Amino acid sequence: MLGDTEDIERRKQLSNLALQKLSTIWIRNDKVKQVTRLNLYRVLVKSILLYNCGKWSLTKQEGHKSNTFHRRQLRTILNIKYRTFIKNNALYQKTGSTPISLTILEARWRLFGQILRQPINTPPNVAMTKYFKAE
Repeated sequence: MLGDTEDIERRKQLSNLALQKLSTIWIRNDKVKQVTRLNLYRVLVKSILLYNCGKWSLTKQEGHKSNTFHRRQLRTILNIKYRTFIKNNALYQKTGSTPISLTILEARWRLFGQILRQPINTPPNVAMTKYFKAE
């Protein structure tokens, strides 16, 4: 079983591979609209990156690295070269996305809510009860 850091790195590798496979289809082709590119990215690449992200506990550095990775992928989709300057907020606004660390945080809260709604005798609730009683 992978730790959080290893799992995040593996997800990055897999999503990068998916992005590279799709580059021959739509990134190099200017005939595909930006909205379509972003939808394909969201469905085919971002979903790979965020698979099971609700269990990740990101440090500040890992969150920053994940955001940087996500922005690099967005720039690739929009064909924005590394020499071209664009502010991060402008990039997020242009693509209609948010920092990936916020998406991961939302997934963690959703998972926490699902755990709280389960019966008390389920393993996640038992573990959480023991953890908080120990302190």
